[in-house]
Amino acid sequence: MFKKYISSAVLGFFIFVISSSITFAAVFTATPSPSTTGNFTINWTGANQGIPLLSEIVNGQKVFITGGGVNHSVQITGKTNGRYQYILEQKTPGTGTGLGASQTLFVDVILGTTPPPISVNVDRSLFVHDTATVDAADFSLLRVMNTLAAQMSAANPADTITGTQLFARMWDAQNPTNAPNPQGIVRCTGALNGFPVECRPDPQEGKQAFDGARFISEYRPIGLVNRFDLRNKTSLQDCGEYRMVFGRPTGGRNFIIFEAVVPNPTPGVANGCLPIQNLWKNLTTENNAATRASILSNFFFNGIPASNVRAPIDHRNFAINAGQIRTNQFISGSSWSLKEYKAVVESGKNTLQVVTVKSNPVSSLFTDTNTDSRSVAFRSDFINNLGSLLGNPATFSLTVANNAHNNVQSHASGPINENNFGTPANFIPGGVFANQISSRLAQLGSTLTPLQTVNRATAMTCGGCHQPSAFGLTANNAIGNGLSWPETVGPSSPVGFVHVTETASSGVFPLSPALINVFLPARKQDMESYLNNNGTNSVAPLAAPAQSAPTNTITSKRSG
Repeated sequence: MFKKYISSAVLGFFIFVISSSITFAAVFTATPSPSTTGNFTINWTGANQGIPLLSEIVNGQKVFITGGGVNHSVQITGKTNGRYQYILEQKTPGTGTGLGASQTLFVDVILGTTPPPISVNVDRSLFVHDTATVDAADFSLLRVMNTLAAQMSAANPADTITGTQLFARMWDAQNPTNAPNPQGIVRCTGALNGFPVECRPDPQEGKQAFDGARFISEYRPIGLVNRFDLRNKTSLQDCGEYRMVFGRPTGGRNFIIFEAVVPNPTPGVANGCLPIQNLWKNLTTENNAATRASILSNFFFNGIPASNVRAPIDHRNFAINAGQIRTNQFISGSSWSLKEYKAVVESGKNTLQVVTVKSNPVSSLFTDTNTDSRSVAFRSDFINNLGSLLGNPATFSLTVANNAHNNVQSHASGPINENNFGTPANFIPGGVFANQISSRLAQLGSTLTPLQTVNRATAMTCGGCHQPSAFGLTANNAIGNGLSWPETVGPSSPVGFVHVTETASSGVFPLSPALINVFLPARKQDMESYLNNNGTNSVAPLAAPAQSAPTNTITSKRSG
């Protein structure tokens, strides 16, 4: 947790000093030069543990200036009006009470008048979906798969594979065990995590396993996404998710989304994520699409080495207890099915393995008549964690405390009952569980009804978010407080179901109304608040965007 101290203006300078709330003997400050407006001095005292290293943060990357001793001053000269950020890091442990190993202090220097608040362009700094940018560098699915395959092969050299082989194994996991031409990994048995799972053989998605080179070339990048809003604001162990979205413009709709959770390079420190967010922020003012593409390509595949930021396309970011790879499947025109994968070693084989879809419980667990131990435990956990579905509607989420309660798929058409929690077949208004929810809502001071609460849980599933009308979530007041869940179909996205369409129009891959009107405004507010507070975690509460009558819409932490 960081505290911020702000000094008064001196000679046109506004000095912001940020210091860790952990007790340090070291003090890190900046003072203006009395003679020249563009000169100032960086000072530190009491850093008597090893050798502190001073760097300036330029375009999200550290530029080393000097190392120093216990007490040190560095004269900075020739700066024009603007904002400058400096970081003091302790890299060499020693003795005493100064900076500990790998600890940091930050200072901001603003020359001249206070700059206007940072404002970002959502189409450049949050959801990049213009063809000029995504086509100006190699963001191909083959490059992503080759990168992951090389990394996994290095970690498990007993099974060296190519990206095309990894792609084939990914889809073979959805073929039934008796399908021809096995790829050597575990196939679909019809059940996983104790729940039924739909296998998807030829002519469905499983057929891609048998002609990997052809099918991998049929996908194209349609979105590069900054999901900083998904960071863990409590533990501060990560910097959110950074996503690459691929669609299949012809031959049957199918989507692959790489949702990398990138570790915080300074775990537990809120402004450890500043280098990443500064990089995305700077895209707002970069008018050259090729330059933006180069910056994003470097970030996704190389990270920010100078700031110890891991690249999003790294197999560790898709491992168990990390990020995930998700698929939206409709390749043969049958039912929409959404699934989740992890990068694993399975019986010695490097592969992408079908796993449970997180925050997607099975509807039967909501039913009073199901008295098995898993159902009883789920309903108890739901009551205990019900608060995450309440409060500010721009940030509510569904907490599933036990992975044993998660489904292994989420249907948005066809057998949607598996995540249609509020239907009478699954939820009994006035039943025991409904009464328990009502009592908990009263304790929390909420005016929601039990059914509205359960509808909110449905909205957090893959199917509910992508096809809300199929679950009654777009009806007036479906999720309480006069709100309904936002649609994916509209003038900007006439095809619907997905939040970014795979077919370009007017130089962009169209976004859903839900993204344009609800989700992205909330994420913009979150990002700007973080940047304007210089990376502190004291983010202002997100307000629900204003809506026009009669139907209101909201946003969610996991959607889009």
